[in-house]
Amino acid sequence: MDLPRVFERFVAVTLGEALARHGIRCAQQDVHRLDEAGRSPLRPDLLLYREGRPVSVIDTKYVFLRATAPPADHLHQLLAYCTALGLSHGHLVYAATAPGAASTDHVIRRSPVTVTAHALNLGEQPAGVLAQIAALAAVTGAHGQARRPAG
Repeated sequence: MDLPRVFERFVAVTLGEALARHGIRCAQQDVHRLDEAGRSPLRPDLLLYREGRPVSVIDTKYVFLRATAPPADHLHQLLAYCTALGLSHGHLVYAATAPGAASTDHVIRRSPVTVTAHALNLGEQPAGVLAQIAALAAVTGAHGQARRPAG
């Protein structure tokens, strides 16, 4: 079983249902381009749309975040997504097995982009995990108005 794919799909489906109540559509693996020539494709795990425009981006990571900050390559990935899509906020969603992992904001130097890292405690009962998804929907749905139209 490909647990990273299962985790990504679980987050996409449950978060998508929660965000739909707020008028936000959650699209999985939409293809966009990083460069103006369109030669470098981007495939964010989840892209959030309001009224047909991207408003936030999410990348899921089936890894257990133990450090105080996500790995630099994860931050680089979200910075590229946000830059190409004209977004000011992106989200990393990690798996966790213990309670108490707080969300952390990482403001990117000399950039208008902030990346927030979240951890879902998968050790909870299903109702608890769904409550975490609802809280994540409230945060991700509230963040990220487009800075400029994405090309």
